[in-house]
Amino acid sequence: MTGNILGESVPDFVKDEVKNRQKILGKGINGDVTKTPTELHYINNRIPWVKLASSVFIEDENRLPFGIGSTENFKGINLAKKAVLFNGLSSLNDKNTYSFRSGVNTSKSFWNNNLYGLGGTAQGIQPSPGIRDVSVTSKNNGSIRSATINLVAYNRFQFELIELLYLRLGFTLLLEFGWNTYLDKDGKIKTVGSTLVEDEFFKENGTTQLEMLKKIKTYQESYSGNYDGFFGRIKNFSWDFKDDGTYHIKVDLISLGDVIEALKVNIPPSNSQREKSGASSKAEIEKFGEVSDSVLLANKNSSRLSAYLYETLGNPEMFKNNTSYFNLAGAVNYRDAGYDHNKIDANYNYFIRFGELISVIEKEIVPNISPADKQLLFETNASDTTLVNYTPNLISFDPKVCIFKYDDGTLNQGDIKDVYVPQYTKSILSAFSKLTGDTSEDSQSLGEVSVKIREFGIENNSSSLLQTIKIKKYDPSTKIVTIEGGISFTIDGMGNSIPARFGFTTKSYSVLDMSKLRGDSSIKKGDVVFLKLYNIYINYGFIFKSLSKNMDKEGNLSIYKFLEEICSGINNSLANTTQISPYIKDDKIVTFIERKPPTGISKNLNKIKGVPTGDDLELQVFGFDKTKNESNFLKSIKFNTKITPMLANQISIGATASGHTVGEDATAFSKWNNGLVDRFQRTITTPTTTTIPTSNATTDEEETELVKEIESTKVKYEGNDKILNQLLNNKSGDLLADPVKFPLDVKTTQKVGSGGGSIFTTTDDDSVKFKYGGELQPKVKVYRKTNATYYYSIDKDGVILENEPSKVELFNTDNKKFFSNINPIKDIMSRSSPASSPFREDIKNALISAYGAPSEAVKEGIFENTIDEDVINQEVLERAKKITNINYSAYLSQMFGGKPTLSQNQIDAAGVSIQTISKQNAQYLPTTNDEYVEMGKNVYKNYLQKFYGKFYSETGIPSNAAGFIPVEFSITLDGLSGFRMFNKINIQQSFLPSQYSATLEFLITGLSQKITDRGWETNLKTLSTSNIESPPSIKFNPAPTVSAQSGGTTSGFDPGDKFTQNKRRGSGANACKLKSDPSIPVENGFLHRYPGMLVEADAALYARLKMKNSSDDKKLRLHYAAMPHFKKLLSAYESAISENGKTFLERYGKLRINSAYRQIQKTPSGASAAAPGRSRHGLGLAVDLQQPASYEEVHSWFVANAPALGWMRIPILRNGTNETWHWELQMMGTYAKISQTTYFTKSNIKKSGGNGKSQYSVSPQAAKGVENLKPSYILDQSIYNKQKTAQTLAAV
Repeated sequence: MTGNILGESVPDFVKDEVKNRQKILGKGINGDVTKTPTELHYINNRIPWVKLASSVFIEDENRLPFGIGSTENFKGINLAKKAVLFNGLSSLNDKNTYSFRSGVNTSKSFWNNNLYGLGGTAQGIQPSPGIRDVSVTSKNNGSIRSATINLVAYNRFQFELIELLYLRLGFTLLLEFGWNTYLDKDGKIKTVGSTLVEDEFFKENGTTQLEMLKKIKTYQESYSGNYDGFFGRIKNFSWDFKDDGTYHIKVDLISLGDVIEALKVNIPPSNSQREKSGASSKAEIEKFGEVSDSVLLANKNSSRLSAYLYETLGNPEMFKNNTSYFNLAGAVNYRDAGYDHNKIDANYNYFIRFGELISVIEKEIVPNISPADKQLLFETNASDTTLVNYTPNLISFDPKVCIFKYDDGTLNQGDIKDVYVPQYTKSILSAFSKLTGDTSEDSQSLGEVSVKIREFGIENNSSSLLQTIKIKKYDPSTKIVTIEGGISFTIDGMGNSIPARFGFTTKSYSVLDMSKLRGDSSIKKGDVVFLKLYNIYINYGFIFKSLSKNMDKEGNLSIYKFLEEICSGINNSLANTTQISPYIKDDKIVTFIERKPPTGISKNLNKIKGVPTGDDLELQVFGFDKTKNESNFLKSIKFNTKITPMLANQISIGATASGHTVGEDATAFSKWNNGLVDRFQRTITTPTTTTIPTSNATTDEEETELVKEIESTKVKYEGNDKILNQLLNNKSGDLLADPVKFPLDVKTTQKVGSGGGSIFTTTDDDSVKFKYGGELQPKVKVYRKTNATYYYSIDKDGVILENEPSKVELFNTDNKKFFSNINPIKDIMSRSSPASSPFREDIKNALISAYGAPSEAVKEGIFENTIDEDVINQEVLERAKKITNINYSAYLSQMFGGKPTLSQNQIDAAGVSIQTISKQNAQYLPTTNDEYVEMGKNVYKNYLQKFYGKFYSETGIPSNAAGFIPVEFSITLDGLSGFRMFNKINIQQSFLPSQYSATLEFLITGLSQKITDRGWETNLKTLSTSNIESPPSIKFNPAPTVSAQSGGTTSGFDPGDKFTQNKRRGSGANACKLKSDPSIPVENGFLHRYPGMLVEADAALYARLKMKNSSDDKKLRLHYAAMPHFKKLLSAYESAISENGKTFLERYGKLRINSAYRQIQKTPSGASAAAPGRSRHGLGLAVDLQQPASYEEVHSWFVANAPALGWMRIPILRNGTNETWHWELQMMGTYAKISQTTYFTKSNIKKSGGNGKSQYSVSPQAAKGVENLKPSYILDQSIYNKQKTAQTLAAV
């Protein structure tokens, strides 16, 4: 088995031997030929043989049996060589041939060469001891093998000899067996010659256990499967003394890998670890919490493994430079500062790659044995062949257990889109991988590029060059496109290349269809996708927790139990889409079996490097096959099914017409019953809910029905109130209200009346009208300080409705008179405007209540109220939870940020129309809040079941969700070796239902051998897996950009992975060479004092810019060699195409300059700013630009394209500052555009001028020239004098 790949074909020599036997046994079936005498002799006269040899080395002659004779002849390995259990008890001589016993002993000697009489004649003349029978069986799907050997000894001496050599618990024995003869391809009889016992076992040059196991395989092949061996350890023995004076002995061997269940993983720390460890310090407690609450501190000294891992936490360089270790908070801070790394629980911040973890266990925990071996070995070099299942849009739902790389195409697949892809996993090794299936041109088409050619600045459309060229390759991580002809170039987010200049000609390329190009990361027809287990990263906290679980009564934790816990954690974290467990292969090597193999993997093994390829073995199991002139050598075949209750449910579903149901997966059982229907359960469907839909993946018909169930759609606020808009229509989402709440009744009470009297409202009630000029007026006269309560109605936007019933409660001057039949609406709206208090506040409060918004989000201010964004964001997240557990798109958006795809039903159910969940509000990072873990697993299972159910209904291809299917064949055949666990075999179909081959594949999961005086039999047991040819094709959707408008922040912009290569210390390049005299260094920040060092923008250039450069009086001044390169950058920015089709200049405006050249006096004093005399601004090489700091699309374009023009940004600073605005021209490294040696030189100040303000005799802001440098910091006084003399321009 290569790695953990299931379904490999049996070895070629086994296939050849099976074919040979079947041909011989079928020979003559057509009557044209007959079997030869040689062939008949082979068929009828083969006999099995068995050998057993001991590894006992006798150092003390007193351990030899009494009466054996001269002890010198039996010390060391000599006794074991002279007592090989083969043909009774035989002696292996120095020429590696046997001296077989013969004759009868007539003397009284115990040790002799006779067949009868070994051990003396006191109990009569007895035969020599020997092997009665042997059986070899496998356990746990072949993970462990055992052998049982039954022996007989005929007297005490023989028993003592057997006991000394073959009943030593823990000692190794070599068991070999096979046929004495076999036929080669030419029909000639071959005899099995010498084997490992003679050739290798007794060599004293240090053969290791692993070498012995490998050599057994070599001999299997040499003898065409007619030989087998078992190198194992004595696990147990028993014996009976019979009444005839014989000893019946049973020896149990176990394969070497069995120690995995005995070796402790929690061995104590080493002496050096103990010396380094101690009680937790104050700093440790501040970082990880109290010892009682910290899984790391509580267990850091509990075992050698935990001590080793904890020690790595004190080595930050390991997490920076070793891709096997991962500091999550550091990566978030460095690459993805939009996420809040401060909320990460420090106990769950660190990760180790799975492959590295098992390497550490092998190196630090597994005991060494001599010669040059380990008691247990891990397949540490099998990263590319230890594969686990992957399903669409899978993530690790519990980052406290494990994570894997997410920016390599694992998200935004199929119907999931607009989810931010976290960049903080960019630095870890990729686990996601695929084998390309359909390689036809159509399936792999990446589209074409158009070519634009300019000659002397004029576009040439008549060029004879191709105007469109096919794209051959695209790397989404580097954004490098390769076209026909081998030309490669980098593109921006819109698919445009940087123009390349060839003399007076420039050539640029534009991708015609970005959707095709981005599709290169999709899963196409026939692709097989999977995760590399070794590149999944395991959380330190989970490892430490696992080390404290599953101990026996004595506090021991075996390596197997520990690895089982780690695998179980991974399985659970991946929503049990995987079924990984530790497994021993080749009797000694630990691998990790995946019982839910990646879909389609068995059909594509030839695409995996190192996996044996070839036709599958087909066993003839019944009668004769006249088409092939073959017969069979099977003894028996049995079929059995072992159905668990869960599988019984899947089978029941598979019997329906569609083969699947909502909430259940379409498995191989569906395909098994394809075309058949149970009349009494034609369909099985999930009950339709009248509240919350079960998934966003509903069909059009389902969606229509669900919409019908909701009488009205929830509404959003669309009024004009500023505070309500900020509160109810937050950038994270719109809070919705049930429309049945409107019209909304509101009550407002206020004091009315002023002066001698006031008209305050209209009325139709004559009893309250007053007379004026002898006539009743349609008014009510109210006096000062009279209370009136208005009852009125408003709509969803706070507009008072005129046609709704309303009233006023009015108290007249005596405060007793009550009127309730006044209609106040018209006058309310004209005289007492709702925009004024208290109407405004009452309407606002009523709407806040109706929309269910948190009133505490409104903060009173001196001049106006404000909104607490954190409070309203939390409300949006809380509402989103109502659909997060049923909509996987919503779940992912809540984990990583983004805009979920929601149905109207789900929007109504949640009461919120989510716009975009920002990275800052994302919930994925491991915190103390675990509520999303189980929620995610459940919603993903539902999503996946629907995904595969739909795929099965469209294609008839089921999923692999059932894993191993308990449809079992047991086959017994004439002895044959060389079969490997999980080899795939085909069974001749003449006696099987045809649907079996279309539905199931058979893998060997059990292998046993039995050797008796009647012959050698091999028994194979097989389990089944789904016979799935190809997984579904899945479209890849590009991740959305993060912008301020969509919920992101400036600090959240991805900095990329290309940063300035201009070194600051020890580079000899922190001063410029004076243009007129290159021997004179011009110090950082003093270029403005020297003629010709700076170039200012001309009027034409200023017209293209927006200047906000207060640090240089709104000037754009740069080093004279840098200005031409800035103009190229500006031109590229202006012509870059935005995602809306406009140029950057059209969409984002003129490039704004916030800072360029910066003299010493203008050095910022902030903690994040470079020290005086250290900034590249002081060399005229850096510019601070507004647009890359404000718009993520622009920043992404700069990250992708500016380096090619020579401009690069700096990485995120240690304090978390993400200087998206700072870009500097390169004088060093791959992207250098100006020569360091030509334009720059070593500073004449100590430490290359990097001493900060201490190197100046005045404050930096008062340093007008080099004369303000302290003499003690000057390196060369003579050069310093020249620097002062050449400083001829006036100080500013």
